Amino acid sequence: MSLTGNAPQSEITVGQRIGRGMVTRTGLRTGRRNLRAAELICDCGTVYVRPLVHLRRGEVQSCGCLRRERGRVNPVMTRSTHGLAGHPLYSAWLKMLDRCENPRAPRYRDYGARGIRVCAGWHDVAAFIADVEAEIGPRPEGKGPGGKPLYSLDRVNNDGNYESGNIRWADDFTQARNRRPRRRAVSASLVVLSRP
Repeated sequence: MSLTGNAPQSEITVGQRIGRGMVTRTGLRTGRRNLRAAELICDCGTVYVRPLVHLRRGEVQSCGCLRRERGRVNPVMTRSTHGLAGHPLYSAWLKMLDRCENPRAPRYRDYGARGIRVCAGWHDVAAFIADVEAEIGPRPEGKGPGGKPLYSLDRVNNDGNYESGNIRWADDFTQARNRRPRRRAVSASLVVLSRP
């Protein structure tokens, strides 16, 4: 599917939750390029319109109140970025959101398509990092072949969501033991032997 303004509108639906906003109308147009857009109502009560392409990419998380709140806590974060892209947990956060909420992600069928979600509070990278470090501590040190970290974020209950109380640091061996059992392909063909 295309991520352009001409992409099918059906990907964003009324009642869908995107960050702090709830979609209230679709089929709108906005901006100089006349992009397809949706109207949302933020948890703070503000109604705003954003292009579908920005909503699909996860670029819009609120009406702007989230950025203002972050600015009150940390003035450095009032810039256009959150200031956490260099944090060791930032890539884990991006990958977690991608596989759970992006139908175009390669691992989506193993996560999002199974109903595995990221708790609402963890859509904010700062909250995610603070919760993970408080609950299970920073990622254990060590690198494997190719520079890949030896430990990655794992869900204790493989069918549970990414949320507080269901996460841990695990190595590849531990994660492999925590996988769902694979279904074996059973051949439906019947072999008939005949005697001459």
